Amino acid sequence: MKLIKKLMLALSVLLVVGMLAACSDGAGDDDKKSDTWTIMYNGTVYADDLDYEDIQSGIQYMNLETPDDYSINESTKTVTLTDAGYAKVEAFEEAMEGEEYSIVYDGEEIMTLPAYVVASMGEFLEVDTDYTINESTKTITLTDEGYEKASVLFDEA
Repeated sequence: MKLIKKLMLALSVLLVVGMLAACSDGAGDDDKKSDTWTIMYNGTVYADDLDYEDIQSGIQYMNLETPDDYSINESTKTVTLTDAGYAKVEAFEEAMEGEEYSIVYDGEEIMTLPAYVVASMGEFLEVDTDYTINESTKTITLTDEGYEKASVLFDEA
């Protein structure tokens, strides 16, 4: 069960990093990818020391668009959120802090996860084969196959 906890924690961290990195234009060269970037809003650092790929993931995940939501300065490796972009990022963060689901395997609760992480489970686990979900009780029950897949995925990461 420790493996599934680690997998879910790793998935949570990746999604949060992507969310915090919620800005980029998607175009770039290898130099951009090796440098760290800063996200600014209203003259203040919102997030810093971000990898280019994390920024890419964040913007795609949150559907931010330039110039309405952000601007980018490649020479300073800075992304600046507009008021609209900042509002989208804040709304996303608030949504992340919402409902939680209990993850159960073999009759035992392994952990709880925020709804935004649960929404991404379909990327590596198949509903009804690897897990079932009960929306009324906010419970996800892993099958043996689902637990095994999650364990293998974690081992490969």
